[in-house]
Amino acid sequence: MKQLNTSKRIWIPLLVAISAVIGATNANALSVTAKPSKPTIQSIRASAKASKGAVDVSVSFSIASTNAKSPILQTQVKVGTKVCTASRKASKCTVKSVAAGKSYKVVVRAKNRNGYGSWSGSVSMTVKAGSTWSIASNTNPTTNPTTNPNTSPTTTISYTPVVSTNDPALNATAASTIRFDLSDAVGIAMKTGVSSSSVKKQAVGSNLLVVSSSGVTRDAVILGMVSVNKFLIAPNNRLYVHFNSPTDFGNGSTTCRLAQVYRSTGYAKCIENSLSYVDISTIQFDADGNIYYSGGSASISQNVVRRYANGSAADYVNQYQYFEKFFVAPNGDILISGRTSSNGLSWTRKISTSGQITSLSSESADVFWQFPDGNVYFPAGATCLKRYLIASSQLDVRPWASWSGSSDCSNPYMTGSSIGFLSGFYNPRVWILANGSVMSLRNTELVYMYPTMKKASQSLSRISFGIPALTSAILVGTNSSGTNQMLLYDSTNDSSTTLVDGSSEIEFYHVNWNSMQNRVYFDGLRFSDNKYVIGYLNLANKQIVASDLLAKLTDFQTFSS
Repeated sequence: MKQLNTSKRIWIPLLVAISAVIGATNANALSVTAKPSKPTIQSIRASAKASKGAVDVSVSFSIASTNAKSPILQTQVKVGTKVCTASRKASKCTVKSVAAGKSYKVVVRAKNRNGYGSWSGSVSMTVKAGSTWSIASNTNPTTNPTTNPNTSPTTTISYTPVVSTNDPALNATAASTIRFDLSDAVGIAMKTGVSSSSVKKQAVGSNLLVVSSSGVTRDAVILGMVSVNKFLIAPNNRLYVHFNSPTDFGNGSTTCRLAQVYRSTGYAKCIENSLSYVDISTIQFDADGNIYYSGGSASISQNVVRRYANGSAADYVNQYQYFEKFFVAPNGDILISGRTSSNGLSWTRKISTSGQITSLSSESADVFWQFPDGNVYFPAGATCLKRYLIASSQLDVRPWASWSGSSDCSNPYMTGSSIGFLSGFYNPRVWILANGSVMSLRNTELVYMYPTMKKASQSLSRISFGIPALTSAILVGTNSSGTNQMLLYDSTNDSSTTLVDGSSEIEFYHVNWNSMQNRVYFDGLRFSDNKYVIGYLNLANKQIVASDLLAKLTDFQTFSS
């Protein structure tokens, strides 16, 4: 099925030299010949029991930054003089038989095709059975800042998210009746207005599209007929697909609703086949790569949170708890907010992997954020921000921030009128930049959430949405004249530069940054000819490539690499 009229491709020169806009820090990060950056040690854990006076020491670390064309080949962990090596994108390595009762220096370094990068900052630790260390617990604030009340007591200099490469569906059987083709896919898009019945009239096909590196689309399915309700490209670059109706996978499974699709092979494996609907936006992962999601069916009165691991699914939060939001901690604990229907009381709680419930707040959190220090932050009412410490698996005894001085949020780490603009802030979307800054939108303003709380300087009057790109944020919105624009905000110097202005005006609907291609992919309405287009802004040759798109997209996401 032809999706594009490629003869109408238009090349539009950009206003500025993108290489100058990105800046020296980001340009270095994208260099093909550069060695990896320094990893960051996240946690260290010795085995619970010693054997012949020795323990195994597991070290978790952030994957080093590198150019997408020079991928990480391995990461080396050293505990004293003993070494272990983790392959490619692994974020954990275990050093065997370390003599207990001694102090060791722990360091990590990564290697790509250009060689080893520098060693990480070292952590000194006395190793004994059951001993642990965590970056989160090591940086807990101990004093209330007074000189700069809107500055975080902790600072993260650089940040690389830890993403597990473990596959919980490894042993599941792939579908025999359906297969995808994601070759040359930099992204996935979904067409609007396609019903299950219309898809079934085709011999082969779907309403899901592959977006190639050239910005051209084609059907994502090469075997079988598929009608997709929603999809998600997860942080591990795997594709998850929620079907409009129970979909035949063959092999005895005829009711698949949620599937994991492998980018390299196009094979699909069924994750969920009993719930009648799944909220795909809730998909999360723990440190072992297990999948968590919420959904429901006619046979249960409330939604459940389900955990899929080792080829099977089980309810983690059952139908007797009315929940609104949940967050999965790396160890599998769940933070959950909701209310009790019998008395109307709201709450935020923790459910441990063993099923024990701990109360965290008498308010129901509208959102959970995990910041670069590894801890989880959530609003408790309209004037208070609390923090859950991942390392100790408990709520911080002091609130993180308060902008009203209310009695239910006493003795916070940060307070004062200077952060009052965040009152009632519940935006679920935050962007974590490579330098550890956390940004989001407060109404239509760009704001910092961490490590400082402040407004950012940029020229758009109204911001529709934004996406992170290394230490910058790509923003889409309108200026004071109502003209659609795209900006690049640089967090290193609090400045912004216009990428697309009124001379090549496009009303952007979806925007994604692909680090491997170093391009900004988008779809939107081109004002010069009133055409709906899909294309990309090439950060290397300073041009926009756009082609007519026949069917409007309801969603468009790109792979991170």
